[in-house]
Amino acid sequence: LVIGATGFVGRWVARTLCGRGVEPLLAVRDGPRAKSVFERFGVTGHVIESDLTRPGEGTALIADLEPDVVFNLAGYGIDLAEREPEVMDRINTRVVEELVAAVVDRDVMLVHAGSAYEYGHVAGVLDEDGPTNPVTPYGRTKLAATEALRRAGEAGRARTLVARLFTVYGPGEHPHRLLPSLARAARDGAPLPLTAGTQRRDFAHVEDVAQG
Repeated sequence: LVIGATGFVGRWVARTLCGRGVEPLLAVRDGPRAKSVFERFGVTGHVIESDLTRPGEGTALIADLEPDVVFNLAGYGIDLAEREPEVMDRINTRVVEELVAAVVDRDVMLVHAGSAYEYGHVAGVLDEDGPTNPVTPYGRTKLAATEALRRAGEAGRARTLVARLFTVYGPGEHPHRLLPSLARAARDGAPLPLTAGTQRRDFAHVEDVAQG
């Protein structure tokens, strides 16, 4: 079951699964939009329209579909237009807490996409087990979700895995992000305001992320 299957990372995970002979269950909010995305990216599978912002929807998905593995790739807040605090809390935290509760004591693996934003501002080399101090609402809501998975996993009640993603790029990413902005500026001959460029980032291609 791929939740958030039309998203940037979600569509690539679905595509990778299809390439390995899996027919994934694709949970989407907008069926017609999903059809267009899936055709463009070569994704096949069983499409299920589901609005996870409705309480109980995630629980019902797990109970009805009985998946072996759930990939939660839904998220809200990376796009600059996504700034509604209640929606951010619901999608990034409450939905995940509901999914965790739904897989407790079931033989289901829950794989969740976390975020580099969970760490906050870090100087020097960053270790994945280092301290977390998110400074944005997005980072705080993503960290709360990670903590829900961690607690369930450490208690032995659920099989969980969090992959904290860093600067993912590639076809389908939001147009305001760095590489699409550079490409657009080069094409249009327009100036692009940038910082001094002193920060260091590791970039991960979305196809590599999906395969991982």
